[in-house]
Amino acid sequence: MELHYNVFRYYDPNLGRFTQHDPIGLAGGINLYRYAPNAKTWSDPLGLIAVDTPGYTVYGLYDGNPLTTKPYYIGITNDIDRRAAEHEMSGRLPKSSSIAPIKSDINYGQARGQEQYYIEKYQTRTGIIGQPTSSANRGNKYNSFDLSRTDDRAIYFKQAYSEIKAKLTLTPANLRSGACK
Repeated sequence: MELHYNVFRYYDPNLGRFTQHDPIGLAGGINLYRYAPNAKTWSDPLGLIAVDTPGYTVYGLYDGNPLTTKPYYIGITNDIDRRAAEHEMSGRLPKSSSIAPIKSDINYGQARGQEQYYIEKYQTRTGIIGQPTSSANRGNKYNSFDLSRTDDRAIYFKQAYSEIKAKLTLTPANLRSGACK
């Protein structure tokens, strides 16, 4: 078997561990080379989801009916029920608000690109970095990804971002074709 690159270091599947020490040092645990406490049930906290991993949803959080109101937060998930519970616990999703999918059954890379598009479209980047999430500080605190990045993952995210932006931007051709629906 070959080594697998994980942005910061290489993983050796034959050994079941990384070949370089953890870049965050002891903050990741006493064993600087481990993949996870139990490689069969845990994942590496700094690992990256493959861009083509299926089963993702872009969703919005709404104060009113999702069909008639604009979202105040945009996110992605592979489990919308779990994510709703997490938002409820953080104070971002009070009982009077709702969560609704915007686009489902897409891969992780498409979800990242589309999340950024919808953050911009609905101007939800209103959260204050460094302040706790609450009913008063519930908008997105960060962009989905940095548009100035040039790595392969970012290129994939940007392609998905550009595709949805081109499809949903009001132009005479898009209006005639019905693409802006």
